[in-house]
Amino acid sequence: MGERAMRTLVSVLMPCYRDLHLLERSLPRTLDGSRCDLEVVVVNNDSGQSEYVRGFVEALRDARVRVLELAHGAGFSTAINAGIEATTGELVFFANSDLFVADGYLDALVRFFEEHPRAGCATGKILRYELERNRETDVIDTTGLTIGRNRRVVDRGENQKDIGQFEHEEQVFGVSGAALVARREALESVKVGGEYLDESFHMYKEDIDLSWRFRLAGWECWYVPSAIAHHGRTSHGLAGTAYRRGLREFHENEKRKPRHVRMNSMKNQWLILVKNDDLANLVRDLPHILGREALVVGYNLVFAPRDTAIALWRFLGAFPSALDKRREIKACQTTSPSQIRRWFAAGREAQ
Repeated sequence: MGERAMRTLVSVLMPCYRDLHLLERSLPRTLDGSRCDLEVVVVNNDSGQSEYVRGFVEALRDARVRVLELAHGAGFSTAINAGIEATTGELVFFANSDLFVADGYLDALVRFFEEHPRAGCATGKILRYELERNRETDVIDTTGLTIGRNRRVVDRGENQKDIGQFEHEEQVFGVSGAALVARREALESVKVGGEYLDESFHMYKEDIDLSWRFRLAGWECWYVPSAIAHHGRTSHGLAGTAYRRGLREFHENEKRKPRHVRMNSMKNQWLILVKNDDLANLVRDLPHILGREALVVGYNLVFAPRDTAIALWRFLGAFPSALDKRREIKACQTTSPSQIRRWFAAGREAQ
């Protein structure tokens, strides 16, 4: 690695909520497998494990690692925002507790950012990790996010066996928040209402919202296959399988999701569109969008009516603030609707 890249400070943010047992396995891999300069903040959102988290960090005896305590159940967005404010690195790494990086993951991305000054965020090749068996697999978790005309976002390549089909550096619509590295300058430029991640989201889909804001502000989102990690994802998607062609798979997948996942996913999907979508593109694709929403909302009205009602109530509560954020986002937009529209065409697999 070049001398300049070696001096790049990476701020590693690891939100922790009832998953210290995962952090104990994943954090040492990040520390041992990175030659770039690190500052690591464990953001603890669980008051019941505060003593254990502090004890774990003290036992590491590593001056690069410290703990930031937040209110109980503060949520992923709040945790990441607090971590960004408490750090100074040129690059910021959003690292889930169940993310196990290979040696050199961050080093490869540091080199990449040095060579691509318009890269706002990037991720590597993220493969699946089986938590129950404590082993890595060759099944793809994500190689970036794609988006369809119906605004369904999927992890590219999810559930496919890795046979070398994603071996080239390339731009993607967005990056999964499970293993996202962002340029601090880009984060500052898309900060809205004093927040990097929208705290009204609480958790889920905040990575889509952030990626969309990067795109609107003229930053690039990249996939870098030389950086490899494994993710113990607990809530899976259907990858490129269309809902209508895989109704049984859709039903089984939805049943496995915790209630808070389904509720936040619905609410946040609507907030993303209100905040970011260009009116011209929204009108153009409205039949596709309404078709998807009718299926998702209709399903949840039947199988999870209470969660659907809560999602709608919370969306309506956040709607006025979302409109204010939209005005701020659009005032700083430098990418034309037609340029954004190309990503919807490229994401046809997400239909």
